[in-house]
Amino acid sequence: MVLIPYDLSDATITQHKSLADLTILCIKVNKVLKSLDDLKTAFEDPPTKCNTIVSGIQHLAQNAFLLDMDSPESALRFKKYVLETGSTLIPLNFGNTASFKPKEYLVIFKFVSCKDDFNPSNANHLSLIKKQNGLEQGTFSRAHWIKNIECRATNQSFASLKVMCPSPEQANTLL
Repeated sequence: MVLIPYDLSDATITQHKSLADLTILCIKVNKVLKSLDDLKTAFEDPPTKCNTIVSGIQHLAQNAFLLDMDSPESALRFKKYVLETGSTLIPLNFGNTASFKPKEYLVIFKFVSCKDDFNPSNANHLSLIKKQNGLEQGTFSRAHWIKNIECRATNQSFASLKVMCPSPEQANTLL
């Protein structure tokens, strides 16, 4: 599955809310994906035929589209197509403010020291953690305390930390 959130004020989104409109959108997106697949195949040596197929599209109340892909491989190819520099696949088909939201993998760390001034929402602190532990820069995308700092006991020494990783392999590296 692929999540495509959008801004609520985007007037170009209203055309994709009925079941009939979503079916037409699914067909349109699949035609674009077929042309991208054909283009990819034409430049491979040896050529390997691939089919990136959206099997269904839902419009969610949380200002997003949820695409159901026919296979994990289709989802990976879709992600590659969308993340290519200059790709207009999402805005042209879903709306001006629509974007691709990659899936993230959650890792919870318990008993993390919270006595020092470590702030998981500070990018410099996260970079330091990555550097001190020999981790690559993309190992995790963001982190935050599970419980708000204001809700901690004054003498609390440890807390739980929620860390989001862009791939299951990177989550496993952290574990």
